[in-house]
Amino acid sequence: MKKYLLLSPLLFVLASCNTPQNPPAASVTGHWEGNVSKLWKVVYVSAQLKVTDQPASGDFTGTGKLSGAVNVDDATITGNTKTGVLVASSSGVTVTCSGKFTDNNLYSGNCTSGGLSGPITLNRVGD
Repeated sequence: MKKYLLLSPLLFVLASCNTPQNPPAASVTGHWEGNVSKLWKVVYVSAQLKVTDQPASGDFTGTGKLSGAVNVDDATITGNTKTGVLVASSSGVTVTCSGKFTDNNLYSGNCTSGGLSGPITLNRVGD
């Protein structure tokens, strides 16, 4: 019983610790791949992004390709690492995503376009 009483403060401290959180991305410059999927439809995404910090801190631009349920070879991508907004547009079609960049290597969120929506996951796979 004495051992339990001696350990109980330590157990309380350990139990009250928060699990570590991934820090937000400082930079997203590099090559990203992933997909947007909903039910049986999948759109594969390949993008080259570069942080510009213009006009706001965390802003980025890039180009991307979509394949699968939608095929686009020349999407223009803009966004901000701090707000988690990512916008891809091509030939009058715009896809707006809201999510979060974490650890400079992962983006997860939700995208909408033309009344449709679906979850997105992107991973940085290179420079």
